[in-house]
Amino acid sequence: MATIFAEGFETKEIVYVVLGGVIPAAVLAVFRWIIKPLAAAWRTGLAGSKSQLKADAADDAEERLVVLRDQVRDVAEEQGLREPDHATGHNPTIVTYTDGHVTTYFSDHAAYRRAMTNRTTDPRRSFVGAPPQPVSEWDEETLQDWLAEHTTQ
Repeated sequence: MATIFAEGFETKEIVYVVLGGVIPAAVLAVFRWIIKPLAAAWRTGLAGSKSQLKADAADDAEERLVVLRDQVRDVAEEQGLREPDHATGHNPTIVTYTDGHVTTYFSDHAAYRRAMTNRTTDPRRSFVGAPPQPVSEWDEETLQDWLAEHTTQ
């Protein structure tokens, strides 16, 4: 049988070259074309799901705080307790309590005197000093401690 290949090469050698070089190169090309983008997408999806898990955990923690704050307000109302509910402003800071009572706190005596002179605040409900921390700013531990102290189980 006549050989159609160049002199010095046999069919076996050419088959080995094809099997040993061209096929692995084709496999590598397929890997780069298909597998590599899939792996990158998987890594991106994994990072996205981690950040989503963190966001979900933060949302759950915030929801727990909202529920605990509502419970504190309800217990305080049921028991007739006066707890600072929320505060607005600065010098004066106006604090509204759970029973609806409103108190004004001034950070310095001069501002308090000006308000008294101008009659812009009720002297029976105005004080110089730091306002109490309102329930709306309490952390989870403080809320749970307060509830444990004021509820019977």
